[in-house]
Amino acid sequence: MKVEKKVFGQLAGQDVYGYIMRNNNGVEVECIEYGCAITRIVTPDRDGTLDNIVLGCRRLEDYINRVPYFGAVVGRVGGRIGKGHLPLNKNTYQVTANQEGNHLHGGKKDSVTGFGLQMQLNMSKMLQLHLLTSVRMVRKGFQGIWR
Repeated sequence: MKVEKKVFGQLAGQDVYGYIMRNNNGVEVECIEYGCAITRIVTPDRDGTLDNIVLGCRRLEDYINRVPYFGAVVGRVGGRIGKGHLPLNKNTYQVTANQEGNHLHGGKKDSVTGFGLQMQLNMSKMLQLHLLTSVRMVRKGFQGIWR
């Protein structure tokens, strides 16, 4: 197993990195710090030919300006909050309704734009890539620290 770290693009003057994880059979998974978007998965077809099976972008600018949710696995919410009412610890918070009166997938596109991830590698049993971020916010109705 191999891991490669490379600059994928820049945002607000900071490098945004991509991480390519590759096994001995040539299978690759690439994700970037911007929303932990999966940009590529290269895997063999039934004839053994390796090819990318992910619909993604080659440039960070395209994720930012054209398709902000492509491949993204990180956000405030993975699903829908009915009528934007979020019950938490005996309180109900009103969060932004962004889709037909409901809150869907964390709100508008900036819900997946956080970056500042750390890579931790464990080669003894399996390759692990831990992507971590922490943001303190009172934004769009969400309270506290988002991790």
